[in-house]
Amino acid sequence: MRILNMLNIKKLRILNFVFILFIIFEILFLVVYPTVWTNLLWFTLPFVLLTGLLAVFYKTILHAIAFLIVNFVPIMVALCNIFDFDYFNVFNFQTLIELNESNVEKISEYTNAYDAKQAFKLKKEVNESVSKRYISQHIPVVITLGIFQVIFIVFCLLLLKMRSWRCINKSKLNGKKKNVNIIFQLEESLFLTTFSYLGIWLSEIYFIYSGQLGGVFNEFGVTIELLDVIAIIPICTVFIAIQKRSKFLFCLFYFASILKASFIIGWLYEYNRFLKTLIGDIKGLAIPSQKVMNIMFYRELAIVGIPTVLLLLILNINTILCQIYVDEKLFHK
Repeated sequence: MRILNMLNIKKLRILNFVFILFIIFEILFLVVYPTVWTNLLWFTLPFVLLTGLLAVFYKTILHAIAFLIVNFVPIMVALCNIFDFDYFNVFNFQTLIELNESNVEKISEYTNAYDAKQAFKLKKEVNESVSKRYISQHIPVVITLGIFQVIFIVFCLLLLKMRSWRCINKSKLNGKKKNVNIIFQLEESLFLTTFSYLGIWLSEIYFIYSGQLGGVFNEFGVTIELLDVIAIIPICTVFIAIQKRSKFLFCLFYFASILKASFIIGWLYEYNRFLKTLIGDIKGLAIPSQKVMNIMFYRELAIVGIPTVLLLLILNINTILCQIYVDEKLFHK
């Protein structure tokens, strides 16, 4: 019996180790696989690794769910590249030529075009020629990341079934205190997920300002980026607020959350307004589709920004429950 238990423990350790290996393999794949905008995927890697390792460390499904939600971000980013967007207004001429050498003549004609209809036609032709190679380049990324996600889900269910992982951390609390403990552990998982999305959001904003719109939003971008970083600090003090039951820290947390959500919504609105103005300013036909969501960077910001705001809302609701029900006795059990 003792030998059997030792074999089971060894088997569970191997499964947990293999789980970590798959996380490392996924990260290596994203680093090695050549895409045009590697930075957009690389920004997610520290948070995927962090949440994955914490899931294995805590061995709870709550932390595993946090990891799976964060790990879904690179899949969403890759999906943004699968659907057509306005390549002409995203990539520089050199990149467009590298994706399809036949664009050399079209770009040369475009630079000498004075007629809006002709410019529109040339942009459309370039977009069509680029999409054939660009989309096919990113399809393997979506498929591979999807396979990794399925593998992680299977491992989580398998480890739960084998009782290596639990739904929540084991506790000696009973009755109402047990329910309070669940709320507190849910707070940990929600915070980890929200923190990761906030970090990815900041990374996306930095990429936009430094790489794409630095000349347009220089001072404004630096100010918002700085305020975005500062707003995260009070959000990170939520567990100190819960443990010390500090009304001041709770208020600071709620205020910072509202401020952060306002920044995200405001930024999306301002960027949307800027792009719509850009559509009408450049030869009257800057973007062939005339749709802001067909601009890849705005599309990616939206699919990161909107879930981040929703996660902030859910985190604040759960924090209110922690403020009401969690007391000092919970931390002494």
